[in-house]
Amino acid sequence: MESAAQPETQAFLSDVADEMEAAAAQLEQGGGYAAKSCQGGSAPARSSAFGSKLFYTASYTLSYGVCFPVFFLTRYVPKNNQFVEGLVDGGASAQRAVENMLGQPAAVAVTPTEAMA
Repeated sequence: MESAAQPETQAFLSDVADEMEAAAAQLEQGGGYAAKSCQGGSAPARSSAFGSKLFYTASYTLSYGVCFPVFFLTRYVPKNNQFVEGLVDGGASAQRAVENMLGQPAAVAVTPTEAMA
């Protein structure tokens, strides 16, 4: 079963790498909506476009740099063990604590075996 997942993972990683290269090339060429809308514009508009592009790039890099490794590694964690059950229970407890803090009614309780199904 692992051999079927490896080509799928490799294809996914290849697609992600291609998309990142295309996005980087577009940013290097000054592409994107903000740059096109500000060509020939005033200085405040250009600085706003630069700030928007900088914020977008920083946010994308941070989220991709954090989320991709986490999601990639979680695909390979076995599902029926104490570690995963602890993560599920901890997540459910955290969700209940936030709901109590916000005064919202508690959601339906989910057992670890139901969450992993």
